Amino acid sequence: RAAVRPWMHCVACVPLLERLARVVPGVVESRVNFGRSRISLTWDPARVALSRIARAMEGMGYLAHRARGAGAERARRGHDREMLIRVGVAGALAGNVMLIAVAMYGGLFDGMVAEHHRLFRGVSAALGTLSVVWPGSVFFRGAIASLRTRTANLDLPIAVSLGIGTLWGLANAVRGTGEIYFDSLTALVFLLLVGRWIQHTQQRRATSALELLFSLTPGTARRVEPGGSVRSVPAESLEPGDLIEVRPEESFAA
Repeated sequence: RAAVRPWMHCVACVPLLERLARVVPGVVESRVNFGRSRISLTWDPARVALSRIARAMEGMGYLAHRARGAGAERARRGHDREMLIRVGVAGALAGNVMLIAVAMYGGLFDGMVAEHHRLFRGVSAALGTLSVVWPGSVFFRGAIASLRTRTANLDLPIAVSLGIGTLWGLANAVRGTGEIYFDSLTALVFLLLVGRWIQHTQQRRATSALELLFSLTPGTARRVEPGGSVRSVPAESLEPGDLIEVRPEESFAA
């Protein structure tokens, strides 16, 4: 067993992660605590390694790391930095595509040279596709994960909309006729990522408050064995019916 922290996007991530056994053979059980952004894993080490489970979760769009330890805070900072970079890149691409769209809309009334119009459409298609392929890739990973676990989540309709809009816009850009929609697509990717960042920030604050509360609980306990001996064990391994030794002025581990 192990406690792992995958930074979840919304409540819909809970049933998806709790069906991890469908995706990774060897996983016996996965129980999610959304408030603390933690997942308790039970797996068969003879069939699968913990590193492989972490890679599978990363492929589903969840950067996983141990809930405790020296590297936990470093992993959290890295995840925050990656999210901010995605938001920044998506915002820059959306801003540039919007400027190009303003120029093309203005050309509808005042006229525009055909070569310039084709150039603007090509640049808009390139920037819009880049926005969907890299910053917007998080939605496609979530959609693929939902299909693999047969659990619908919000990423699925978002990915379908972005995919259809991008393919249709590219086809029209190549043909030189019709709408290309990349101003709307890039704005959608940017606003969705901003919303996800705000939700992530609020969840991080709530999780930090909960972790501060749980830090007051001992991480280990002295379990009294049937023979009368006392053995120190992790508090998470205690089962109903266990007898534990609590000395004066100590906190109860369970």
